[in-house]
Amino acid sequence: MLRENAFTRRVCGYLKAQGALVYPLVAGYMCPRGWPDRLIWHEKWRGFLEFKGKATKTEPLQLRRIYELNLVRRGSAYVLRDGPDLELYTVERQGSSDGVEYDEVLVARATVPTLLEILSKTV
Repeated sequence: MLRENAFTRRVCGYLKAQGALVYPLVAGYMCPRGWPDRLIWHEKWRGFLEFKGKATKTEPLQLRRIYELNLVRRGSAYVLRDGPDLELYTVERQGSSDGVEYDEVLVARATVPTLLEILSKTV
């Protein structure tokens, strides 16, 4: 497993090599907090990816934003986790006695070369 920034560079480098436009969204620099790390624009899939290490915590605001993006267009935002295989997660809303919580739900496992194909089948 790579450190999160090396993992992000590896996947984004591959996506760019496949013809994708990859736009970083940096909180505070013309982008509000909570938005996913990257906007990906490719002929097979367009949407947002939040890059996380295997055990890195996704912040509640990030989970809520991914959930909201998917309400507008299903399959448009995911958490992508590093590991022996890449793990692609969507976010679902869970009600609780304390209020609303958002949880990651595994959608698929992928390798870097199969990621675009898997993303294209999620919409």
